[in-house]
Amino acid sequence: MKSKRNIMLDSSGKPIDFDRGFKVLELNSWENFQEFVARNQNLKGYIFRGQRRGAWSLQPSLTRILKKKGKILGPEHLSQQLFRFRLAIRGRINLAERELLSSSELWSIGQHHGLGTPLLDWTASPLVAGFFAFSEPSDDLDSRSVFALWAKRINELFAAMLRKNLDEQKAGLSDMLEKSASFAEEQPDYGKDQAFIVAERIVERLLPAEFELYSAVVEAMDATEAEIPRIVSPFSGENQRLVNQRGLFTKFTGPDPLDQWVTKNFREKSREPYAADQPMLLKLNLPTRERDPALSRLDAANINYLSLFPDVDGAALFTNEKL
Repeated sequence: MKSKRNIMLDSSGKPIDFDRGFKVLELNSWENFQEFVARNQNLKGYIFRGQRRGAWSLQPSLTRILKKKGKILGPEHLSQQLFRFRLAIRGRINLAERELLSSSELWSIGQHHGLGTPLLDWTASPLVAGFFAFSEPSDDLDSRSVFALWAKRINELFAAMLRKNLDEQKAGLSDMLEKSASFAEEQPDYGKDQAFIVAERIVERLLPAEFELYSAVVEAMDATEAEIPRIVSPFSGENQRLVNQRGLFTKFTGPDPLDQWVTKNFREKSREPYAADQPMLLKLNLPTRERDPALSRLDAANINYLSLFPDVDGAALFTNEKL
């Protein structure tokens, strides 16, 4: 499977060379970051994540919680965590039947409310990611980071692996799901995916009559998510913050942080689909001292707590930031 290479430019306009699918760039100022964004305005198919510690890996909260308890994330933890949460929210939230069935929707709602999940938050906006990199104050001298992930390519790899796993469950299952779908893509900004990439949502409509089919698809989906990150765009309107932040998620249940997954898989330039020169993941490090100028310029562009958190919490955080 070959995919057209993107050309990503650094803040000075030079092409960035990727090794094993990954590159770290050290930027000196928020101006450098804005220059990077301006030079790559037309680069489509990427999603972005800001982190307030440059040393942190791309690892979801559920994995981190279990690691502190001396445990390694496994299928039993995922099923138990989601089942307990589904029971615990009864009478506490109004959800349509579709959202109650969908594991992806439940994980995304749990993520919003502090549940340990296999999800990582991302946004379609590099400036919003920059805000989250700098939003929290810290006395730590560590750098802040913004990641750019080639979601379009991730979707291609996920779809190919999912087709293989579906057909191992039942011959011709992937073709059957494509014909059953009433829509052909889930994330148009990150590549046109075959309908079976949303297989979970398709078979949920068939419950309870087609429970055997549903189980086969869920097993294939679980096996794929343990090998390749999945891009998840929730449909539920319960999380207004997600809408304002142009947010979406990656879901990955493998043993490694997502950045390590990239460098482990994209090894040799001659080997597809994991060629080492693909621009899969970029990490932009920015000095913590740039927090004030970064937040000032973002505020002038109406990227702040008030616009990204459309609730009382956002109003309070916005007010505190003005002290």
